[in-house]
Amino acid sequence: MSTIAAIDIGYGNTKLRYQVDLKPPEEMFFRSIAAPSQADHSVSGGPLRSRDTRLVQADGLDYEVGPDADALLPPRQVRVLHEDYIRTTQYRALFLGALSYIGQSQIDLLVTGLPVHLLNTDQKALESMLQGAHEVPGIGNVTIKRVRVIAQPIGGLLAHIGDADPQDVKERSSLLIDPGFFTLDWTGVKGLQYQPALTGSAPAGFSLALRAAAKAISNRLGMPFDNLDLLDERLRYSTLRIGPTEIDREWIAQVVQNALRPAVTGIQNQLAKGALFDQILVCGGAASYYAPIVREIWPEHPVHLLDEPVMSNVRGFFALAEQLNRKPAKEAAA
Repeated sequence: MSTIAAIDIGYGNTKLRYQVDLKPPEEMFFRSIAAPSQADHSVSGGPLRSRDTRLVQADGLDYEVGPDADALLPPRQVRVLHEDYIRTTQYRALFLGALSYIGQSQIDLLVTGLPVHLLNTDQKALESMLQGAHEVPGIGNVTIKRVRVIAQPIGGLLAHIGDADPQDVKERSSLLIDPGFFTLDWTGVKGLQYQPALTGSAPAGFSLALRAAAKAISNRLGMPFDNLDLLDERLRYSTLRIGPTEIDREWIAQVVQNALRPAVTGIQNQLAKGALFDQILVCGGAASYYAPIVREIWPEHPVHLLDEPVMSNVRGFFALAEQLNRKPAKEAAA
């Protein structure tokens, strides 16, 4: 039995895509929340259903991760947002939770990613952390035989290649913009060749806009409101309601755009060579909020918002895992 997997643990969402033997690949995502476990993990009876979470142990403490983990958080719980994220208990818990959902005792190859500015310093460390044996409740030891870590936006490019003419991709220069919850990454590529000089990262992810929106809502309601996780969730609904009050979506969308525009302009200022790109690809969980600003700032460029952008990077990681899995280990590591 052979298993390959891709896991993308972001500040906002954890995404996974995996394949066991030659069965169709499976995928899922959940918010990057590791909640202290509660005794009533299997609530049932009447109309209630069990929580869709997985119990894991990280640094000696029990956590639940999964689609329903946010139900366990206290209202003012603060999510971990800093550059040493891969070394936090939360990251470890989310990784073990992803392994639990995959449900296999051995993964032959795992591909994951890092923000571009951390790749040089943390790539080898993360590969070492993830490779080897991990204790996962309900499965036991899960052994990961090989790990490959790449720059997160490259996942978006690999996902785009799957939907585009390969020859067309090889002949184009692209700017990949990957807005996450905490970081805003960008990567220049020439065909399939990575261009470090046209690559960067800034702590200007979607949480920046959520803070601005929360402050604006506080002012409008005349009461404190700073629950970014709740706001992040409610922005996905057709009606934006905070408590009993319905918030004008057009108004809050303008607040969000105004908060994000300086960050995207900052990319333009740092590159100063935008005209050299044939196309711009926008991927990542917050891509739909950034894409209109990218089109506004680079009106002369084709701007592509990837399909289901929250899953684009992990699908690209998985495409690379498929490719590497067809090669001998020594050749794949080259």
